[in-house]
Amino acid sequence: MILKYWMAVAIAIGTAHCAAAFDACRYAIDTLKKTVLIRKKEILGNGEVWVSAHA
Repeated sequence: MILKYWMAVAIAIGTAHCAAAFDACRYAIDTLKKTVLIRKKEILGNGEVWVSAHA
């Protein structure tokens, strides 16, 4: 049984330069993907498929 939950992730970083903030956000989301089971459902023209973030 697959439970259907829709969730969002919000990350707020404050730095003097935007490049550092983007790097910090990228690090945070990559760490989240490695430590939490995240899957997404892709709906295609010929059906749908569940995709693992760890693939």
